Amino acid sequence: MKKASPISYAQQGVYIDCVIDPENLRYNNPKAIVFEKKVTSKAVVEALAKVLECHPALFSHFEEIEGKPMQVFAEECHAEVTLRQVSASEADAAKASFVRLFDIGHGPLYRAEVLDAPTEVLLLIDFHHLVYDGVSLNIIMQELCSLLNGIEPSLESNSYAAYAEAQQANTALHKAYFDSLFSEGVTPTHIPEDLGTEEGSHEEYVHLLSTTDTISKAKALGTAPSALFMASAFYTLSRYVNSKNLCITTISSGRQNPLSQGVVGMFVNTLPLVCNIKDETVREFIHVIREMFQQMRQHEEY
Repeated sequence: MKKASPISYAQQGVYIDCVIDPENLRYNNPKAIVFEKKVTSKAVVEALAKVLECHPALFSHFEEIEGKPMQVFAEECHAEVTLRQVSASEADAAKASFVRLFDIGHGPLYRAEVLDAPTEVLLLIDFHHLVYDGVSLNIIMQELCSLLNGIEPSLESNSYAAYAEAQQANTALHKAYFDSLFSEGVTPTHIPEDLGTEEGSHEEYVHLLSTTDTISKAKALGTAPSALFMASAFYTLSRYVNSKNLCITTISSGRQNPLSQGVVGMFVNTLPLVCNIKDETVREFIHVIREMFQQMRQHEEY
């Protein structure tokens, strides 16, 4: 029997967009990966098929069940990876025509082809964002390279379905946090438009920072470099928009939950960051930003 699970919060926005605009390719994630000829095309095909079969989300599809969007997982995962012998010009043509629409109502939601060209072996692969994110690519490529070196992949110990179900169970806790965060009428920070009518000039200024110096500065302030940069960004933006109350967003991998480790799926999420700059020292401000971000990440699944 096929397993159906509720879609995650990260998937909801993409799913709605796909239903509204099903002819758009914005959620395709194509990659072209080149192997030297010493790696045979047959080996790449067989290894990739094994790796893909370890990740059930790639073989799922989406449908509405009792009025709710659900991710439906296939009973069995049989990967299809096509192989073609091509000339150099044919390889270029294949790359140009490879990206096509996915039908999210029918799995699988990946597409893979190996081209055996005169001087290289080229892997073309495409994933729909509903079942894939940047970390997923790292997982697949690490497993593929390991298998080509003789290390067999293993089926996911957890699953995206388990992650989505656990997320739903914690909805009330996360919702309470965000309700509190936005209870005082917080609004997104807007960059003001230029007021002048005369054509101005543009100048770019780049100042490279030493990694060693940055780490040392962060340590001296009792924090991590990420918090130092985030605090700097908030303060600069505050001066630019002439406001001490700021609300911006950042991207999170969404993989704090142990259920996500080694799992291919869409975990990436957008997090709102709210900051109120007060009369405080630099050290105090940086620590406030660090604590705010750490607390936000505890609720990143919502």
